[in-house]
Amino acid sequence: MQLLSSAQFPFGTRLLIDLINAGELPMIVQADIEPVYGYVGRLVYEDGTVRFFRNSNKGINNHGASAICTDKGYTKYFLDHLGYRVPGGETFLAADYAALIDTNLSQYGEQHYNTPDHLLAAVADLGYPCVIKPNSMTSGGKGVFICYDAEDVQTAVKAMLDDHVDVFLLEEHVPYVDYRLVVFDGVVRLAYQRKPLQIMGDGDSTIADLLADKRQKLWAQNRRVQLSQHDPRLLKKLRYTGRTLQTVLPADETYQVYDAANASLGGDVADMLDNCHPHWVELAEMVALKMGLRLCGIDLLCADITRPDAAYVVLEINASPGMVHYTTLGDVQYQRVRDLYRDMFRARIV
Repeated sequence: MQLLSSAQFPFGTRLLIDLINAGELPMIVQADIEPVYGYVGRLVYEDGTVRFFRNSNKGINNHGASAICTDKGYTKYFLDHLGYRVPGGETFLAADYAALIDTNLSQYGEQHYNTPDHLLAAVADLGYPCVIKPNSMTSGGKGVFICYDAEDVQTAVKAMLDDHVDVFLLEEHVPYVDYRLVVFDGVVRLAYQRKPLQIMGDGDSTIADLLADKRQKLWAQNRRVQLSQHDPRLLKKLRYTGRTLQTVLPADETYQVYDAANASLGGDVADMLDNCHPHWVELAEMVALKMGLRLCGIDLLCADITRPDAAYVVLEINASPGMVHYTTLGDVQYQRVRDLYRDMFRARIV
Protein backbone atom coordinates (compact mmCIF):
# COMPACT_ATOMS: atom_id res chain seq x y z
CA MET A 1 0.00 0.00 0.00
CA GLN A 2 1.45 3.32 -1.10
CA LEU A 3 -0.22 6.57 -0.07
CA LEU A 4 0.14 10.02 -1.56
CA SER A 5 1.24 12.80 0.76
CA SER A 6 0.99 16.56 0.32
CA ALA A 7 2.90 19.54 1.67
CA GLN A 8 -0.23 21.10 3.18
CA PHE A 9 -1.01 18.05 5.29
CA PRO A 10 -0.31 18.36 9.03
CA PHE A 11 3.05 17.04 10.20
CA GLY A 12 1.49 14.03 11.94
CA THR A 13 -0.38 12.93 8.82
CA ARG A 14 2.73 13.20 6.69
CA LEU A 15 4.73 11.19 9.22
CA LEU A 16 2.02 8.50 9.36
CA ILE A 17 2.01 8.24 5.56
CA ASP A 18 5.80 7.97 5.55
CA LEU A 19 5.68 5.15 8.10
CA ILE A 20 3.05 3.26 6.09
CA ASN A 21 4.91 3.72 2.80
CA ALA A 22 8.16 2.58 4.45
CA GLY A 23 6.51 -0.68 5.50
CA GLU A 24 6.86 0.06 9.22
CA LEU A 25 3.14 -0.35 9.90
CA PRO A 26 2.27 -3.61 8.08
CA MET A 27 -0.68 -4.23 10.40
CA ILE A 28 -2.55 -1.31 8.75
CA VAL A 29 -4.21 -2.84 5.69
CA GLN A 30 -6.31 0.15 4.62
CA ALA A 31 -5.89 3.90 5.07
CA ASP A 32 -8.45 6.43 3.89
CA ILE A 33 -7.01 9.93 4.43
CA GLU A 34 -9.06 12.95 3.36
CA PRO A 35 -7.11 14.15 0.31
CA VAL A 36 -7.50 17.96 0.43
CA TYR A 37 -6.33 18.86 3.94
CA GLY A 38 -5.10 15.53 5.32
CA TYR A 39 -6.58 16.52 8.66
CA VAL A 40 -8.59 13.36 9.28
CA GLY A 41 -8.26 9.71 8.37
CA ARG A 42 -9.63 6.20 8.85
CA LEU A 43 -7.29 3.26 9.39
CA VAL A 44 -8.23 -0.43 9.18
CA TYR A 45 -6.00 -3.02 10.86
CA GLU A 46 -5.51 -6.64 9.85
CA ASP A 47 -7.65 -7.84 12.76
CA GLY A 48 -10.55 -5.65 11.61
CA THR A 49 -10.02 -2.87 14.16
CA VAL A 50 -10.92 0.58 12.86
CA ARG A 51 -9.13 3.70 14.10
CA PHE A 52 -9.97 7.28 13.20
CA PHE A 53 -7.60 10.20 13.73
CA ARG A 54 -8.17 13.94 13.63
CA ASN A 55 -5.01 16.03 13.41
CA SER A 56 -3.02 15.44 16.64
CA ASN A 57 -5.77 13.26 18.15
CA LYS A 58 -4.56 9.83 17.08
CA GLY A 59 -7.42 7.82 18.56
CA ILE A 60 -5.33 6.50 21.47
CA ASN A 61 -7.15 7.76 24.58
CA ASN A 62 -10.65 6.89 25.70
CA HIS A 63 -13.19 9.61 25.07
CA GLY A 64 -13.98 10.35 28.72
CA ALA A 65 -10.37 10.95 29.75
CA SER A 66 -9.77 13.12 26.69
CA ALA A 67 -12.91 15.15 27.34
CA ILE A 68 -11.82 15.93 30.92
CA CYS A 69 -8.48 17.23 29.66
CA THR A 70 -10.19 19.65 27.28
CA ASP A 71 -11.76 21.25 30.38
CA LYS A 72 -8.99 22.96 32.33
CA GLY A 73 -11.12 23.56 35.40
CA TYR A 74 -12.12 19.91 35.76
CA THR A 75 -8.53 18.85 35.09
CA LYS A 76 -7.34 21.08 37.94
CA TYR A 77 -10.07 19.68 40.19
CA PHE A 78 -8.94 16.09 39.70
CA LEU A 79 -5.23 16.88 39.88
CA ASP A 80 -5.77 18.76 43.14
CA HIS A 81 -7.78 15.90 44.63
CA LEU A 82 -5.08 13.46 43.54
CA GLY A 83 -2.57 15.44 45.57
CA TYR A 84 -0.73 17.34 42.82
CA ARG A 85 0.02 21.05 43.01
CA VAL A 86 -1.96 23.27 40.64
CA PRO A 87 -2.16 27.06 40.24
CA GLY A 88 -4.56 28.82 42.61
CA GLY A 89 -7.54 30.65 41.17
CA GLU A 90 -11.23 30.53 40.31
CA THR A 91 -13.57 29.67 37.45
CA PHE A 92 -15.77 32.39 35.92
CA LEU A 93 -18.87 32.17 33.75
CA ALA A 94 -19.95 34.67 31.11
CA ALA A 95 -23.14 36.38 32.29
CA ASP A 96 -25.29 34.90 29.50
CA TYR A 97 -24.00 31.40 30.21
CA ALA A 98 -24.60 31.81 33.95
CA ALA A 99 -28.18 32.87 33.21
CA LEU A 100 -28.63 29.82 30.99
CA ILE A 101 -27.52 27.25 33.55
CA ASP A 102 -29.35 29.12 36.30
CA THR A 103 -32.66 28.10 34.71
CA ASN A 104 -31.83 24.55 35.82
CA LEU A 105 -29.58 24.79 38.86
CA SER A 106 -31.63 27.46 40.65
CA GLN A 107 -34.41 24.88 41.02
CA TYR A 108 -32.07 23.00 43.36
CA GLY A 109 -30.97 26.00 45.38
CA GLU A 110 -27.67 26.58 43.55
CA GLN A 111 -27.36 30.23 42.58
CA HIS A 112 -23.71 31.06 43.19
CA TYR A 113 -21.94 31.82 39.92
CA ASN A 114 -18.71 33.72 39.42
CA THR A 115 -19.41 36.20 36.64
CA PRO A 116 -17.14 38.91 35.16
CA ASP A 117 -18.54 41.62 37.43
CA HIS A 118 -16.88 39.79 40.35
CA LEU A 119 -13.56 39.42 38.57
CA LEU A 120 -11.68 42.52 39.72
CA ALA A 121 -12.46 41.73 43.34
CA ALA A 122 -11.13 38.20 42.86
CA VAL A 123 -8.00 39.58 41.19
CA ALA A 124 -7.44 41.90 44.14
CA ASP A 125 -7.46 38.86 46.44
CA LEU A 126 -5.21 36.82 44.15
CA GLY A 127 -2.80 39.63 43.23
CA TYR A 128 -0.94 40.75 40.11
CA PRO A 129 0.34 39.47 37.83
CA CYS A 130 -2.43 36.99 37.17
CA VAL A 131 -3.50 34.78 34.27
CA ILE A 132 -6.85 34.79 32.49
CA LYS A 133 -7.51 32.04 29.95
CA PRO A 134 -10.36 30.06 28.35
CA ASN A 135 -11.48 26.98 30.26
CA SER A 136 -11.58 24.87 27.12
CA MET A 137 -8.37 23.49 25.68
CA THR A 138 -7.15 25.60 22.76
CA SER A 139 -4.16 25.30 20.48
CA GLY A 140 -1.21 27.65 20.44
CA GLY A 141 -1.99 29.23 23.79
CA LYS A 142 -4.90 31.07 22.18
CA GLY A 143 -6.64 33.42 24.54
CA VAL A 144 -4.13 33.16 27.41
CA PHE A 145 -3.46 36.57 28.97
CA ILE A 146 -0.96 37.49 31.66
CA CYS A 147 -2.38 40.60 33.31
CA TYR A 148 -0.38 43.23 35.20
CA ASP A 149 -3.13 45.73 35.97
CA ALA A 150 -6.88 46.33 35.75
CA GLU A 151 -6.63 47.50 32.13
CA ASP A 152 -5.03 44.18 31.18
CA VAL A 153 -7.86 42.34 32.96
CA GLN A 154 -10.45 44.33 31.02
CA THR A 155 -8.63 43.59 27.75
CA ALA A 156 -8.59 39.87 28.57
CA VAL A 157 -12.27 39.74 29.51
CA LYS A 158 -13.24 41.62 26.35
CA ALA A 159 -11.28 39.10 24.30
CA MET A 160 -13.09 36.23 26.06
CA LEU A 161 -16.52 37.72 25.42
CA ASP A 162 -15.70 38.69 21.83
CA ASP A 163 -14.69 35.06 21.21
CA HIS A 164 -17.91 33.83 22.88
CA VAL A 165 -16.00 32.04 25.63
CA ASP A 166 -18.61 30.78 28.11
CA VAL A 167 -16.20 29.72 30.87
CA PHE A 168 -12.76 31.13 31.69
CA LEU A 169 -10.21 30.77 34.46
CA LEU A 170 -8.48 33.29 36.70
CA GLU A 171 -5.19 31.84 37.93
CA GLU A 172 -2.17 32.96 39.87
CA HIS A 173 0.88 33.61 37.74
CA VAL A 174 3.52 30.98 38.53
CA PRO A 175 6.97 32.32 37.47
CA TYR A 176 8.67 28.96 36.90
CA VAL A 177 10.17 27.47 33.76
CA ASP A 178 7.69 25.91 31.32
CA TYR A 179 8.19 22.23 30.42
CA ARG A 180 6.24 19.58 28.56
CA LEU A 181 6.68 15.85 29.18
CA VAL A 182 5.02 13.56 26.64
CA VAL A 183 3.91 10.20 28.02
CA PHE A 184 2.84 7.15 26.03
CA ASP A 185 1.69 3.92 27.68
CA GLY A 186 3.24 4.82 31.00
CA VAL A 187 6.64 5.99 29.75
CA VAL A 188 7.94 9.55 29.21
CA ARG A 189 9.10 9.62 25.61
CA LEU A 190 9.82 13.34 25.15
CA ALA A 191 10.70 16.14 27.56
CA TYR A 192 11.45 19.71 26.57
CA GLN A 193 11.52 23.27 27.82
CA ARG A 194 9.37 25.91 26.13
CA LYS A 195 10.65 29.48 25.88
CA PRO A 196 8.76 32.67 24.91
CA LEU A 197 9.26 34.09 21.41
CA GLN A 198 12.00 36.69 21.17
CA ILE A 199 13.14 38.82 18.26
CA MET A 200 16.45 40.66 17.86
CA GLY A 201 16.79 44.17 16.50
CA ASP A 202 19.09 45.21 13.66
CA GLY A 203 18.84 48.98 14.09
CA ASP A 204 16.75 49.42 10.91
CA SER A 205 13.69 47.13 11.07
CA THR A 206 10.48 47.80 12.95
CA ILE A 207 9.00 45.23 15.32
CA ALA A 208 6.33 44.58 12.68
CA ASP A 209 9.02 43.83 10.07
CA LEU A 210 10.98 41.62 12.47
CA LEU A 211 7.84 39.65 13.32
CA ALA A 212 7.05 39.11 9.64
CA ASP A 213 10.59 37.93 9.01
CA LYS A 214 10.48 35.62 12.03
CA ARG A 215 7.20 34.09 10.89
CA GLN A 216 8.60 33.45 7.42
CA LYS A 217 11.68 31.71 8.84
CA LEU A 218 9.62 29.54 11.17
CA TRP A 219 7.28 28.47 8.39
CA ALA A 220 10.33 27.56 6.30
CA GLN A 221 11.20 25.14 9.16
CA ASN A 222 7.69 23.65 8.86
CA ARG A 223 6.66 25.38 12.10
CA ARG A 224 3.22 26.74 11.26
CA VAL A 225 3.18 29.29 14.06
CA GLN A 226 0.33 31.65 14.83
CA LEU A 227 1.79 35.14 14.67
CA SER A 228 -0.71 37.94 14.14
CA GLN A 229 0.07 41.62 14.55
CA HIS A 230 -3.54 42.06 15.67
CA ASP A 231 -3.20 39.61 18.57
CA PRO A 232 -4.35 41.51 21.71
CA ARG A 233 -1.72 39.67 23.81
CA LEU A 234 1.02 40.98 21.53
CA LEU A 235 -0.42 44.49 21.62
CA LYS A 236 -0.78 44.36 25.40
CA LYS A 237 2.87 43.39 25.76
CA LEU A 238 3.90 46.28 23.50
CA ARG A 239 1.87 48.73 25.60
CA TYR A 240 3.36 47.38 28.82
CA THR A 241 6.91 47.83 27.50
CA GLY A 242 6.25 51.26 25.95
CA ARG A 243 6.67 50.13 22.35
CA THR A 244 4.53 49.89 19.20
CA LEU A 245 4.67 47.76 16.07
CA GLN A 246 6.50 50.66 14.39
CA THR A 247 9.24 50.82 17.01
CA VAL A 248 12.71 50.18 15.54
CA LEU A 249 14.69 47.88 17.79
CA PRO A 250 18.35 48.85 18.24
CA ALA A 251 20.94 46.44 16.86
CA ASP A 252 21.42 43.33 19.03
CA GLU A 253 18.60 44.27 21.41
CA THR A 254 16.20 41.41 22.11
CA TYR A 255 12.48 41.84 22.68
CA GLN A 256 10.20 39.19 24.18
CA VAL A 257 7.04 39.25 22.07
CA TYR A 258 4.74 37.22 24.34
CA ASP A 259 4.64 36.44 28.03
CA ALA A 260 3.54 32.87 27.31
CA ALA A 261 6.16 30.23 26.51
CA ASN A 262 4.35 28.43 23.72
CA ALA A 263 6.00 26.84 20.71
CA SER A 264 2.92 27.48 18.57
CA LEU A 265 3.46 31.19 19.18
CA GLY A 266 6.98 30.96 17.81
CA GLY A 267 8.72 30.21 21.08
CA ASP A 268 11.87 28.10 21.16
CA VAL A 269 12.13 24.60 22.57
CA ALA A 270 15.09 22.91 24.27
CA ASP A 271 15.42 19.15 24.70
CA MET A 272 15.43 18.09 28.37
CA LEU A 273 14.91 14.34 28.09
CA ASP A 274 18.44 13.47 29.20
CA ASN A 275 18.58 16.18 31.89
CA CYS A 276 15.18 15.76 33.49
CA HIS A 277 15.44 14.36 37.02
CA PRO A 278 13.77 10.93 37.44
CA HIS A 279 11.42 12.46 40.05
CA TRP A 280 9.67 14.52 37.37
CA VAL A 281 9.65 11.63 34.91
CA GLU A 282 7.93 9.47 37.52
CA LEU A 283 5.49 12.27 38.39
CA ALA A 284 4.46 12.70 34.74
CA GLU A 285 4.05 8.96 34.26
CA MET A 286 1.92 8.70 37.41
CA VAL A 287 -0.24 11.69 36.43
CA ALA A 288 -0.96 10.07 33.05
CA LEU A 289 -1.86 6.78 34.76
CA LYS A 290 -4.15 8.39 37.35
CA MET A 291 -5.88 10.52 34.69
CA GLY A 292 -6.54 7.44 32.54
CA LEU A 293 -4.46 8.63 29.59
CA ARG A 294 -2.31 6.46 27.34
CA LEU A 295 -0.95 9.47 25.44
CA CYS A 296 -0.65 12.98 26.83
CA GLY A 297 1.54 16.02 27.28
CA ILE A 298 1.99 17.03 30.92
CA ASP A 299 2.58 20.79 31.08
CA LEU A 300 4.74 21.41 34.12
CA LEU A 301 5.90 24.72 35.57
CA CYS A 302 9.00 23.88 37.58
CA ALA A 303 11.70 26.00 39.20
CA ASP A 304 14.43 23.53 38.18
CA ILE A 305 13.59 20.25 36.47
CA THR A 306 17.07 18.88 37.20
CA ARG A 307 16.33 18.88 40.95
CA PRO A 308 13.80 16.59 42.65
CA ASP A 309 12.93 19.10 45.38
CA ALA A 310 12.15 22.06 43.11
CA ALA A 311 8.86 23.95 43.42
CA TYR A 312 6.31 23.11 40.73
CA VAL A 313 2.70 23.12 39.57
CA VAL A 314 0.98 20.96 36.97
CA LEU A 315 -0.44 23.60 34.67
CA GLU A 316 -2.46 21.58 32.15
CA ILE A 317 -2.70 18.20 30.45
CA ASN A 318 -2.96 17.92 26.67
CA ALA A 319 -4.50 14.62 25.55
CA SER A 320 -3.48 15.23 21.92
CA PRO A 321 0.02 16.76 22.09
CA GLY A 322 1.60 18.10 18.94
CA MET A 323 5.27 17.29 18.42
CA VAL A 324 6.36 19.09 15.26
CA HIS A 325 8.29 21.84 17.07
CA TYR A 326 10.35 19.28 18.99
CA THR A 327 11.39 17.57 15.74
CA THR A 328 13.05 20.76 14.48
CA LEU A 329 15.77 20.41 17.14
CA GLY A 330 17.66 17.79 15.13
CA ASP A 331 17.86 14.25 13.80
CA VAL A 332 17.83 12.64 17.27
CA GLN A 333 14.64 14.43 18.25
CA TYR A 334 12.99 13.71 14.90
CA GLN A 335 13.78 10.00 15.30
CA ARG A 336 12.29 9.97 18.79
CA VAL A 337 9.03 11.36 17.44
CA ARG A 338 9.08 8.96 14.49
CA ASP A 339 9.58 6.03 16.87
CA LEU A 340 6.75 7.30 19.07
CA TYR A 341 4.38 7.57 16.11
CA ARG A 342 5.32 4.07 14.98
CA ASP A 343 4.59 2.70 18.44
CA MET A 344 1.30 4.63 18.71
CA PHE A 345 -0.05 3.28 15.46
CA ARG A 346 1.17 -0.23 16.19
CA ALA A 347 -0.52 -0.19 19.60
CA ARG A 348 -3.70 -2.16 20.07
CA ILE A 349 -6.78 -0.01 20.71
CA VAL A 350 -8.44 -1.10 23.93
